[in-house]
Amino acid sequence: MEFQFTPESISIFAGVVLSLLFSYVPGLSDWFYKQTDTNKRLVMLALLAAVTGGAFALGCASILKGVDCSQDGAVAIVWAFVQAMIANQATNAISPRTGARLPVDTSPEPYDPELNQP
Repeated sequence: MEFQFTPESISIFAGVVLSLLFSYVPGLSDWFYKQTDTNKRLVMLALLAAVTGGAFALGCASILKGVDCSQDGAVAIVWAFVQAMIANQATNAISPRTGARLPVDTSPEPYDPELNQP
């Protein structure tokens, strides 16, 4: 069985991989965590648009097989983009929040004279 790159498979794969990268890669996940929810969505939207647009461009340049440079191919790419957004958000929803990204309570312990006796 041979795997064929279709607009859908490329986009869904990209959606999942991008979500996992932004969840687990040190530095990247910390930066992404600090963004507002709107900015997070816009970053993912832009990256997914770049991937699907790139797949279409590579198909038109005959570098990538399975992506037609036609009106039907453009419609397929738009549908693939929608599927990528769904895969991205589904992966984000089920990805565990890593401990490094959780806020740490650095407030001092309250003084308890009964615990601190010599």
